Amino acid sequence: MSQITKARVLELLDYEPATGVFRWKRSGRRAVAGAIAGSNNGKGYIQISIDGRRRAAHRLAWLVCAGELPADEIDHIDGNRSNNAISNLRQADRFLNNRNVHCARATNKLGVLGVHARGTRFIAQIRVDGTTKHLGCFKTVEAAHNAYLAAKAAFHKD
Repeated sequence: MSQITKARVLELLDYEPATGVFRWKRSGRRAVAGAIAGSNNGKGYIQISIDGRRRAAHRLAWLVCAGELPADEIDHIDGNRSNNAISNLRQADRFLNNRNVHCARATNKLGVLGVHARGTRFIAQIRVDGTTKHLGCFKTVEAAHNAYLAAKAAFHKD
């Protein structure tokens, strides 16, 4: 797999660190000089095609600012996958990146993190250091979710 270089990215694109936006430097087959580069990949990430390969804009932003591609993953601190401002990006391992989830999975029937139903009650739990901690059994989804959010603030400070 070919690695892209900072020089190649800067040859083709301008990056605005405050906004996270990439713009094409010159017009080409599908690029218009000054136009915003990239498109949403359907999962919220911006991807930019360079030399026939689609590349994640957040990784390109890291490359431009840090000078090298990260060994680990790049985490969007605010959970917004299309916010590629350098202040919103950090290098993270898979564990930290997965912990920084801001919305429930599509398979979550309740639509809130850290809560599942058991009969007519709602169970709140959180993963800490690889183990699941039971936070309590609640009468409402809101109460269970609030318990989860309090535990997340206490256990997951970053």
